[in-house]
Amino acid sequence: MDVSIVWLNYNSRPILDLAKRSLESVLTLDYDSYEVIMVDNASTDGSDQYLLSLVDKEKNVKFLKLKENLGYAGGMNEGFKHAKGRYVAFITNDVVTEPTSLKQALERFEVGKVACVGGYLLDPLGKIYSAGNWVDALMGVGGICGGLSVSECHTVDEAWPVSYVDGAYMICNTRIIRHSIELPFISETFAYLDDNLLGFKLWNLGYQVLYVPVYFGVHHISQTFKRLGVINRLSIKSRLVRLLVTNTCNEYFKKIYLTKVLASSSIRKLYHEAVETANIVKSKFGTINLKSIPHVHYKDEIFMATIPFYRSLKLNLLNFKKLNTITHDILTIHK
Repeated sequence: MDVSIVWLNYNSRPILDLAKRSLESVLTLDYDSYEVIMVDNASTDGSDQYLLSLVDKEKNVKFLKLKENLGYAGGMNEGFKHAKGRYVAFITNDVVTEPTSLKQALERFEVGKVACVGGYLLDPLGKIYSAGNWVDALMGVGGICGGLSVSECHTVDEAWPVSYVDGAYMICNTRIIRHSIELPFISETFAYLDDNLLGFKLWNLGYQVLYVPVYFGVHHISQTFKRLGVINRLSIKSRLVRLLVTNTCNEYFKKIYLTKVLASSSIRKLYHEAVETANIVKSKFGTINLKSIPHVHYKDEIFMATIPFYRSLKLNLLNFKKLNTITHDILTIHK
């Protein structure tokens, strides 16, 4: 078996047509040898049984019904445990894949130190959602070329090292994951601390995470978490955890930034949860060193650390969005 595809579902009745298109796109990928592991995160709305009814019984499909909702991290880990392929692709139920994406990506998957790859995903409006992802010294993250058209992203046609690839659809070397960290994600993080922590850890172990110039499909962004109404909370908590587990290039700026954000009472409440999660992350992945990871280095980092909403204000006041959008060539590794 060449590839195992772990496809994750949870209570997708409100987006059933999208989940159906996503599953059907996975089942009809243009590749000779792959298995599909359908993981259901304890759905209670019947969507799992409906989607399972669409599967051709002759297809190489395994169905895993979990007893509780383990989030992205835990759900994908459970699927990974059953993966038999040399490579494993993680795909969520809000991604409609491009038929040739798997084959083209694996043709560019270099042997050796490359652990994971990802291509570019578009949003439903045809703009780039992610062409790989970046992290900065203050643990902000984002999609490379996010919001640009394909023609506006001048690095889209070349392979580049990236901070991490997007967990909505990414492909990893199964052996590297199993031999280096056993499981790709830390189940206790639930979500929003999965693809980024995996990329950071792999870089710290000496492996590479690459963007490859392959169109992966359309991502209908965060459909599950939008319905649950927890995106903002998870996003803030995950950034706090990243700050707590990562040695950055300038620890002084990091301390200033933490002092600034903890002035908010709502963030202070999340901080205690973040400390607990950070301790779990460090017990399993250790401390992360930013210097080993391709990342964005801002010349005005001190202003970003001290002035509230500085980056947003800069982009809005200067109408600077396209000029200041992160492209692959802006990522650097500090030796």
